[in-house]
Amino acid sequence: MRRILLLCSSLFCLAVFAPSAGAATNLGATFEPQLCSAGTTYIQTADPGNRYMVPADGVLTSWSYQALDAPQQSIRLKVGRAAPGADLTTDADVTITAQSESHTPTAGQLNTFSTRVPVKAGDRIGESFGGTPLDLAGCSREDNNFTDHFFSDQVPPGDTETFAEENFQQNIAAVWEPDADHDGFGDETQDKCATNAGTQLACPATAKKKCKKKKHKRSAESAKKKKCKKKRK
Repeated sequence: MRRILLLCSSLFCLAVFAPSAGAATNLGATFEPQLCSAGTTYIQTADPGNRYMVPADGVLTSWSYQALDAPQQSIRLKVGRAAPGADLTTDADVTITAQSESHTPTAGQLNTFSTRVPVKAGDRIGESFGGTPLDLAGCSREDNNFTDHFFSDQVPPGDTETFAEENFQQNIAAVWEPDADHDGFGDETQDKCATNAGTQLACPATAKKKCKKKKHKRSAESAKKKKCKKKRK
């Protein structure tokens, strides 16, 4: 059974804004979710304002999930994208491009986990749960303004599957940071030297070149005149 629709409160736990590609950006949203099937991979493929979409190449440095009061299935952040030009109003091919480590969230609270997940512009975030589709998790809420696609199994990075379409908003958020030197570390919290891919510590000090003083040679004639003046004294 795909979903058991039990209405929960729709209180937002994390306010988010439309992505911008200049500094750290909050993606997605968290809230008290409805029940859904575990053992499933979900990607938010469309949403108002593209709040679940990666604004530019960079790194996801943390992610958050609002857990239900009941015992929780393990969960991981998923990143994916639908095939270019896909009709998102029906089943569509979705490729999983990246994922975080798996965590078992603490029940009844907002859970935030540090991570390091390189992403590309246009990728979209989602989530996957442990267990089987017969188990329950709290992953989303019904909303006709949102579109997600789901596949009833774990889909590893690099794999493409045909995901089914539905109108739900996913209970997942992440923080995106730029990665100027393309070393796979977020420039604002993970990389102290954003201009050198060889280190994430403070940038090496640049050695200063010592300038040599030029020796001004006197001409033979000026030296001779100086000697003559001394003799006259």
